Amino acid sequence: MPELPEVETIRRQLAESLAGSVVTDAWAFGSAKFTPALDTVGSRLVSVRRRGKYLVIDLSDARTPSDSAPERELIVHLGMTGRLGLDDLPTQRRHLRARWWLDDERTLSFDDTRRFGRIAVVPMGDHRSLPTLAAMGPEPFDEGFSPERLRQMVNRSTTALKTQLLSQRIVAGAGNIYADEALW
Repeated sequence: MPELPEVETIRRQLAESLAGSVVTDAWAFGSAKFTPALDTVGSRLVSVRRRGKYLVIDLSDARTPSDSAPERELIVHLGMTGRLGLDDLPTQRRHLRARWWLDDERTLSFDDTRRFGRIAVVPMGDHRSLPTLAAMGPEPFDEGFSPERLRQMVNRSTTALKTQLLSQRIVAGAGNIYADEALW
């Protein structure tokens, strides 16, 4: 399962390449988990961010100036087997769940073998439809996150420590592997 470092690597790979591109068309696998991809047609991809294990692509209307403030977010959670990447040549893939055609002849593709991933398009900063994202704790490298803050958060609950870490409420981005390593 992609965890915070893997998602950050994907973010860094896509950030410069996607900025300023316009979505001219989109396709999605027929599931409510992926069809929000269709809502991006006509949007300019402003920037690529990461929050925990979510990729967040800021969107603005392509008809507005390129320096306009983003209005919506395309949010992609990779699940256990998701991959998001740019393709120069569109090809058929067995586990393709969404594809975006860009104005520069490239495509952005989301493959997910096990279909545990998810795509959402929401108004800027409105994460109510994604409860885990809405309630997510601080990023591990935020200035406000410290060993003392971690201790305070952990002590507020009697839930097992690993369960607390995996909930994303104490610290964003901890997955099974990193939680196990931290607890070892």
